[in-house]
Amino acid sequence: MQANRHQTLIAGYFSAFQFARAKAATTRDVVTLCPLDTTNTCHDDWEKPVAVFPDANKDRQPDNNVVWRELEAPPEAFRVRSRTGGKGYFRFGMTGMTHGLSGSIVVCPNREKTGLMTYLALNQGGRLRRTLDRNRDDSITLPWGLKIGC
Repeated sequence: MQANRHQTLIAGYFSAFQFARAKAATTRDVVTLCPLDTTNTCHDDWEKPVAVFPDANKDRQPDNNVVWRELEAPPEAFRVRSRTGGKGYFRFGMTGMTHGLSGSIVVCPNREKTGLMTYLALNQGGRLRRTLDRNRDDSITLPWGLKIGC
């Protein structure tokens, strides 16, 4: 059951990122993906629902309060954090490529050995890539030697 929840969570992130990228390319405008706080502004708490919205003025708030899609908060069995240089959001430009810096999301099991750690990295081209902690030691070493941990 835990493996199914993990797969559903990761598939949800892939779907949200693909949707945001496609919306940016089809609307020819800036699209932001992030968790929203009570003032409808991006914040870096990825334990909350994640929204995809138009953000032409790049103020990290939905233009005209329009949210196209919302990904529900991760199940309690997982912790999610972003690696976005403190920004807490991802942005796509009119070509579908990232607008600004790329970043990543780390999904960790809340209890040891109950699920896989997953690293989701967004490249400059706007594509998401997944790396799994196959040996379940709560860490992933990236090809260039950087070690990511839960």
